[in-house]
Amino acid sequence: MAYTWCTTAQIQKYLDTESSIVIGATGFAEADAQELENHAVDDIENFLEPGWNVPLPTGVASLIRLASKLTAAYIGASRMGAGLGQATAEWTERYKNEVYARLRRMIINQPSITIAGATKKTMTLQQRLLASKSRERSVLNDV
Repeated sequence: MAYTWCTTAQIQKYLDTESSIVIGATGFAEADAQELENHAVDDIENFLEPGWNVPLPTGVASLIRLASKLTAAYIGASRMGAGLGQATAEWTERYKNEVYARLRRMIINQPSITIAGATKKTMTLQQRLLASKSRERSVLNDV
């Protein structure tokens, strides 16, 4: 397996490089990071699918940033959840929420958003609003 859009360095920028989560060597397995990045890319493509034809092109800086941040959140949730008895760090949820908020804005503003190399679909405002709302994530408070 290989990274679809990101590199280890791009993902590592969003992780705690001082101690706890380092991809590769004796830290978080790079193969697992690649698999989680592939899942993040799939999630992003599925979210944006109503507005653009997928698969989306590689090398698009804004999508790489979103995929890197979402992958870091998946890695953090995986590592921290296992280490803390399923209590994940707040930054993982914050990263996920930031990514999905940006994706919702991309769908809503789809006519004015350009993804280099991607073919845009025709959507009415109502379709864009419905698509962004139907992909909204529920965030539950800790009980």
